Amino acid sequence: MSSSPSKNVVMRSDNCLLGLAKELVVYILLKLPPADLMSCTRVCRALADIIEQTPAVQYCLQLGIAGMVDGPPNVAPVSKRFEQLRAFQAASLEGTLPMEITTYSQGYGWYMYHNDIDFFGHNHVLKLSRPASAFTGIPEKDVGHLYLEDHPPDQDLSIGNSAVDCEQDLVVMTQVDPVEAPRLYFLSISEEGAFHPLAAQPYVEGPAAWSWRPQECLEIRGDLVIWSITTGISQIFIYNWKTGKTVWEYGGIHDHVDKYHIRPYFLDATHIVVVHNTTLRIHEVSPTRQIRDSLVCTLELPALKAKKQPHDVRSCLQFPLSHLDEPEAPLFECDPSLTLLVLRFSACSTPSWQVHLSHPCKEFLALIPVSTMLAQAERVRAARRLDASGVASNQKRWNIPWKEWSPLGASLLELQGLDGPRSHLEPDVFAMGSRVLFMPHKRDRSEARDEAYIIDAHPLAIGPSDTGEPRIVVKKCLEDPEWFVDPVHNTLPCRVVRLVPSTDALDLDWGGLESFRLGKDCLHGVEIVRLPSSAPAETVCGFDPLVRDEMEEEDTDW
Repeated sequence: MSSSPSKNVVMRSDNCLLGLAKELVVYILLKLPPADLMSCTRVCRALADIIEQTPAVQYCLQLGIAGMVDGPPNVAPVSKRFEQLRAFQAASLEGTLPMEITTYSQGYGWYMYHNDIDFFGHNHVLKLSRPASAFTGIPEKDVGHLYLEDHPPDQDLSIGNSAVDCEQDLVVMTQVDPVEAPRLYFLSISEEGAFHPLAAQPYVEGPAAWSWRPQECLEIRGDLVIWSITTGISQIFIYNWKTGKTVWEYGGIHDHVDKYHIRPYFLDATHIVVVHNTTLRIHEVSPTRQIRDSLVCTLELPALKAKKQPHDVRSCLQFPLSHLDEPEAPLFECDPSLTLLVLRFSACSTPSWQVHLSHPCKEFLALIPVSTMLAQAERVRAARRLDASGVASNQKRWNIPWKEWSPLGASLLELQGLDGPRSHLEPDVFAMGSRVLFMPHKRDRSEARDEAYIIDAHPLAIGPSDTGEPRIVVKKCLEDPEWFVDPVHNTLPCRVVRLVPSTDALDLDWGGLESFRLGKDCLHGVEIVRLPSSAPAETVCGFDPLVRDEMEEEDTDW
């Protein structure tokens, strides 16, 4: 009798991946994304050994774990890139990220930054500078100078805010006036501050000013510019700077600035999110037309118990700029697809302006990837397409609770042991891509900040969280029936590391710095050096001597 073949036949090795030549296996593995490489390490020991023992494959995996993407292959060999990546990972895990400090003289006048670019101003001259990186190989760069006295019509230009897009040779800048309507200028970097030749008009006017120092924000994405102004009223405009058209706008009155937070951000070229306190409203935008019913959905953070109110809300979202197309390209850089929206808020049973020690207050940090918000927006669209009701479907305001959308990836961390209440004038959360710099505030504003933490949150953020003390509580589930209606389930992996002081780069005495922020692979600080009054004019602001034909003939006001 012939026996029938068993149904549980073991596949011969030459009929599966490991039956191929090792070179072909490596070639296939190099085509996989880091998440799939991580899965392959769990399939079998043989496959895990190939990944671990092949530097090129291991480098690809470690890029994903670090939240990075590779640079151009001709920049440096894999061994050099892997060496720098390991150094960055070691500094990140040990809390020893270096601080790259840019030094300028006291005569700078004022300072601000947008993304990677520093703005230093003196009179009507602005210097744009990009600091160097610590591990990725990006050198310091002078982006350009803007000579505003030559171009805008008003000689007494009071700059409110600014943003820059080097790829489009564009700087947008607001002029704030306590009486007249504010203006938004479109300037060219290569033309030294002249009005941008592609702009439909040199500037646009905003609403009449409501205060001398409104809270402003500017964002650029392709042809669109977001301009948001918040005082007793919040107004948001999205302009197509090449056509001069307003393609989206919002306006709302609120009663107390400290209790109310509104901040718009681009998610991609066709979506924005508007943070309204602890709700996230995702809108669709178009560079060519106004969309009548632009609200796609509203994402809600975990519901608080009755009488618990959120206050002192702050948010941050910053896409890392890409330098892959530059002549001096990086070895590797932050993965923009992992960019987070960071939302920090307090909650208690009394309004923020009545907070007292007798009313306990808790503070939280929400980490929400841009990819999660876009995925939920697509879910809503798919649900609408399947909804047979048609018109009725378009009239729904899709309010999505945390438990429905957070499985796509989001986490809520509890902040403990803070010397509350904090000043709304002092930011303590800075974001860059998938990383967050958190600096606990001090009750005494004159006291130096002596601690800081880096939070890295993305699907492959593995490794132990070490804060030295339970400042930041990382749990898969926050169960606190006194504060939340339902248990809060967290699905976004995150790693928390406390920064370690060092004597050479990071002394954590940041009170002596004019500014500090989180860079792509390090911290960036700006130090102001006091110069004697007899210092040469060309050293003011740390500028190089400005050589222009007209400046050689005229007596410039330095």
